[in-house]
Formats: sequence, C-alpha cells, structure tokens
Amino acid sequence: ASGSVANVAFKMDSTALNTDSNVSDGMQCALDTTKFANGTHQLIATAFASDGTSRSDIISVNVQNAATVTPTLPQASARAQRRVTAPPPQLGGAVAG
Repeated sequence: ASGSVANVAFKMDSTALNTDSNVSDGMQCALDTTKFANGTHQLIATAFASDGTSRSDIISVNVQNAATVTPTLPQASARAQRRVTAPPPQLGGAVAG
C-alpha cells in the first residue's frame, strides 16, 4: 500500500475474523481456533491504505485444538455391591461383671 494504512482485515482461509482500524497500537487479530478444524490453514492479513490501495500477506498456521473429555458416571447397576454378614448374637451363657 502506498498511502498510510487505514485498516487491516484478517481472515482464516475464507472466513472473516476481524478488522483492526486502530493502527497506532499495531495490528491485532482475534482468532478462536475452536471454530476451525485441526490442520493447516491460511491466515490472511489485508492492509487497506487511505488512497484505496491494498496489500495482502499470507502465512500458514497449524491449528491443534485439544480434545475435550466429558466424564461419565457409572450406571447404578454397574456399581459394585458388597454384603456384609455377621454371625448371630449368642444367647444365654454367663455374663461376667
């Protein structure tokens, strides 16, 4: 771009991400990788100048989202059951005191 930068638009593959028009703090891209499949993608930044010209830069990024695990509780019928039995109390006999 030959004029001063007015804004930069970011996209991943063909999905628009955001446009940053605050050039004084540098260009920033918000990227939620969970919206993309694991693997290689193209991150594209297109700078638009105040005179109407533009220039794009493309980099490859490798998305590797962690798998989420949902814990499950065992079914009631699958729980271990234990029965404790005790000998019957002894009747009679001497009581020491």
